Parts: sequence; C-alpha cells; structure tokens
Amino acid sequence: MSRVYLFTGDNGTGKTSCALGDNPEDIVDFYEFDAGSFERAAASMPDTTRINVNRYYAPLTNLLDQGKISVSEKGGMAPATTHRLEGWKDQFWNFVRDYLGGLKNGDARPVIDTETKLWLMIRQAFLEEVQDAVGPNRERLDQLQYTEPNARHSQIIEAAKQYNRDLVMLAHEKELYIKKEAQGIMVPDGFKEVPNMADAVLRFRLVDRKPVATITKAGAGGLDLLGVEIHEPTLPLINDVLDASAKLRKAGKAVPRDAMEIIVEGAKL
Repeated sequence: MSRVYLFTGDNGTGKTSCALGDNPEDIVDFYEFDAGSFERAAASMPDTTRINVNRYYAPLTNLLDQGKISVSEKGGMAPATTHRLEGWKDQFWNFVRDYLGGLKNGDARPVIDTETKLWLMIRQAFLEEVQDAVGPNRERLDQLQYTEPNARHSQIIEAAKQYNRDLVMLAHEKELYIKKEAQGIMVPDGFKEVPNMADAVLRFRLVDRKPVATITKAGAGGLDLLGVEIHEPTLPLINDVLDASAKLRKAGKAVPRDAMEIIVEGAKL
C-alpha cells in the first residue's frame, strides 16, 4: 500500500534526510524547488548515486522586471506591484513531464522539496498562461480564481496514488491567522488541501541536536497516534509505527504512547 507523507518543520530538522533515507537499494527521484536543499542533506550521506536530482528554481521575476504599480482614480497606490511573468510555466511543465515520467517508467520514490515552493510555481505558471492569453496589462492578475491551480496540485498527489508509489512532500511552516489575528500555531505553508490528502503528517524538530518527528495525522494509524514522537525517524520506522497502530486498532487493542512500544505490541499480533 502506497502512502503520501507530508513533513513539516524548520530548516535543518532532518526532513530531507528522512525522506531520502539511507538504504543503498532505495531509489529516489528528488524534485528540488528550494535551492541547495539536496546539497545540505547529501553532505552527511556516504553515497548519493541512487538519488536522481531534478531542479526547478523560481524565475527571478521581481529582479528581471521592474513591474507596474497600479494607481487608483484618487491617486492612491495599490498594495501590490504587477510583474510580467516569464519562465514559470516552462519550469512547471518540465516538472510535470519529469514527475509523470518517473512514475510511469521507474520504481523510484518521488520526494518534493518543498511543496511550499511547488505551490507557488503552480500558481505563477497558471497566471503566466492567463497573462499570455489576455495580455500583460490585466489588472490584479493575482486575484484570479484558484480552481485550475488547485486541480493541478491535487492531481500531482493523485498521480502517485494511481501508480501505487509512496510520495514524500516537505513543507515550510507559517503562523496560523484567524481574522487577521495570529494564533501562535504553526501550520504547513502551501496548498491548503495537502494535509487533508496526505496519509501521514509529521512535524520535525531537533532535541539534543537529533531529529524528532511528532505525528499530527496518521490516517489508518488512527487518532491514537496524534502527538506520538518518533526519535531519529526514518521512513521504514514511520511505516512500522503506522502499520503496528493500525493492527492494534483492528484487534481492539490499546495503542501505547511510545513509538517503539507500539511496534513491539503490534508485532505480537
């Protein structure tokens, strides 16, 4: 059974290393949208030849185009600058071609780093398509509906499921705001439906300079896993915890709060 994982947390907390793994037989298609993320993770890996790295960096729109500041009829300035978009759609469709090709023709696990930057590229690519269709002077291009970008992102996730492939997405975080008031809660920064579509969501942090992943969604693992911490997590270890919890729940057994104890108790069934 394939799973979709979402890893969140600050930079340097072990998300990318966990997604890449250390099994020499584990082939990975790594899709890098955050420049330098692979090099940082690979610095401590003895062998990276099993990892296919594909890079899709954001065009330097704000530097290469001065943009246009809109002025209202009363002379007030709009709070945003309109730029001519160029290069976004080419990058996005290059990714789609590579991603679908990898799913169809190989056995590699796709890893997207980060989903935050992918979501930006999806939206900007669509806006560039609209810009090319209606001209660069369209007012408030960025206020177009999200219907098509939403569908594109959803189908990127659904494609992995259709090909029965595990998919790991990494995301930055942002503070949750409700009615313009900060809630003091960090949430994934990206397409809002990704946590709903993921089978497992884990938030990474460092404790004594070692990664710890807290489960915030466990799918078939059940609500009993929420808040369970996995120390020095690996993808096989995460799967063992999820599978063992599902077995315990199916058997009507209590799910312990310790990750290793969950695996031990699940192995008894």
